[in-house]
Amino acid sequence: MNYQNIAGTDTAKKILFWLLLSALIIPCGATDVMPADVPTEADEATAPEMMTDAERTTMMEAFEAASASSDAASIEDDEYDDLLTIDDTPTTDNALLSDGKDPTEGCWIATNQRTGKYLCGWQFYVQDGTLYARILSATGATAETYAYGCRESYPGYESDVPVNTLKMFGTTFIWGLKQVRPGVWKGGYVIDPDSGNFYRCSIKYRAADGKRFKRDVLEMRGSLVWFPLLGLTQYWPAATYEEAASIE
Repeated sequence: MNYQNIAGTDTAKKILFWLLLSALIIPCGATDVMPADVPTEADEATAPEMMTDAERTTMMEAFEAASASSDAASIEDDEYDDLLTIDDTPTTDNALLSDGKDPTEGCWIATNQRTGKYLCGWQFYVQDGTLYARILSATGATAETYAYGCRESYPGYESDVPVNTLKMFGTTFIWGLKQVRPGVWKGGYVIDPDSGNFYRCSIKYRAADGKRFKRDVLEMRGSLVWFPLLGLTQYWPAATYEEAASIE
């Protein structure tokens, strides 16, 4: 499908952009379950700082400039990832952990970016040079919840059985990420097990700096497969395995 036919005018592109900002939720294992309660002090204390208005404006300007370019359709995947990265400065002086693992490996918690409410826990791991992630727990789901909203298969997703027959917990829903350098991975995909939608994704480790990030976070960038310029960035705080596996 040619996205230029769908977003053929500047107005249409802006409408698509705002619709995505308001409706696209990077999957967290239970995206249709939104928190109804007011966040507690503990929730607010653990929530990472959100994107600033200036950063949102920068992202919007970059999107509009790229959309207006006649060369937009010829940009390669790696160039799209560069456009989508807000800040590509080194994440830390020593991004490789002392045990030799990449700093993205381990557990992270997807949160509601407005309230900081925990939504689901992810475990990231590297296998044969590729970064993957599985869901450990999520609000509104149990160990017996199946990914019924998924399709039977996805491009590049390896499974011996239909994806919609797999359980939500323990199944890999992020795959295909390749390392650019320690703490930075691009070229992957992520499935929302509730809706069955899947997106491009890139991952970047952000070390706590006492300013913007009070704790280590994972910068999770998701974008539309057919139009990578449209997407959202979320920040997932680091967690222990026990924390990531105990969200209800």
